[in-house]
Amino acid sequence: IEEAFTVGVKPQVIEQGKEVCENVYQLVESQPDLYSVLRSYQNFDPTAYSHAFLVTLYSTAIIKQFEWQSKATIETCAMACMFHDIGKTLLPKEFINLSQRDMTPEQLEQYKKHPELGFQILENNRGLNNNVKQIILQHHEAFDGTGFPFGKKGSKVLTLANIVCLADDFVHIMIDYKLQPT
Repeated sequence: IEEAFTVGVKPQVIEQGKEVCENVYQLVESQPDLYSVLRSYQNFDPTAYSHAFLVTLYSTAIIKQFEWQSKATIETCAMACMFHDIGKTLLPKEFINLSQRDMTPEQLEQYKKHPELGFQILENNRGLNNNVKQIILQHHEAFDGTGFPFGKKGSKVLTLANIVCLADDFVHIMIDYKLQPT
């Protein structure tokens, strides 16, 4: 993380990530029901919508480093990233500006349901395959079992969900770092 702040990310990685984001967005745009869901997300919280693009960019950059990566794997992960926090649209609007550390225990319990809510929103959408939906459902699960909503552990968490979790955390750390007074 420190290296990304001080040295930056290679321009080629950023360009490739942008291209993936644009391709996924065009795919979503071509499916009216998916596009409607994404637009409602953007209207709900424009900063979260930008966050989804950043998570997509960094997740795909990570995946491209693995030998097992493929166009289909990258597109599956990118699509999940675009919708990973869609369940937040069913939470009270007051949650938008709260970080997890500022939530009451009751709010935190409610917040931890957003992966399940996102899965429910998209469950019957035929434009997304089950792998995308499972990544959305598992994007806060942690390899050590401390994540949510189910506390899955180890190989029970999809590798792509782990990558999305990492990229999601990284983006939050970057934004928090940027917002700190210097």
